[in-house]
Amino acid sequence: GGIFDILIAKRWNVAMGINDKTMYMFGDAIIYSIVYQMNFMPAVVLTSKVCPKGVESTVYALLAGFQNMGQNVSQSIG
Repeated sequence: GGIFDILIAKRWNVAMGINDKTMYMFGDAIIYSIVYQMNFMPAVVLTSKVCPKGVESTVYALLAGFQNMGQNVSQSIG
């Protein structure tokens, strides 16, 4: 998403015939969401692979909860 901010700041989008609103929406709403989800997928796959047979949903929920808690604590503490 950051490259689109640079394109807007340097006005290269206008040179390409794309207005600011469209370029911002494309970069921030579309591209950022896709990249974020692709970045998140390896953690989801690894979490699902460590779950033992028979208790997948319980273990996955616990692991995902601990991951979320760890992420929130690390963001709060720094």
